[in-house]
Amino acid sequence: QGLPISALPLHVPADDLAARAVAMHAEKLELPAGEVLVPLLDFSPCGPHFLIVVRGRLVVELMPTAQEAMRVGAGSLLLEGLLAESSAKLRAASRCEAYRVR
Repeated sequence: QGLPISALPLHVPADDLAARAVAMHAEKLELPAGEVLVPLLDFSPCGPHFLIVVRGRLVVELMPTAQEAMRVGAGSLLLEGLLAESSAKLRAASRCEAYRVR
């Protein structure tokens, strides 16, 4: 299917070889509504990561108050290191499918 790259609004076909190569490095995350995802720092053992939302909606919450900063939906790309440095967490506002790419 070319996921996760084909989910971005870049008009990349699902059978694109580069998209399929990225898919081999992606970890599929299925989050039920309400589940919290902690972003990884850029200096984690596997290096920098980015997250692509394929289905559903995530809420970016700023810690320690859990104040809602923004909502993101399908087709969004998030830089995990930037979120982690800001002490932000991601909460699934609905059932969500996302891919973590390193």
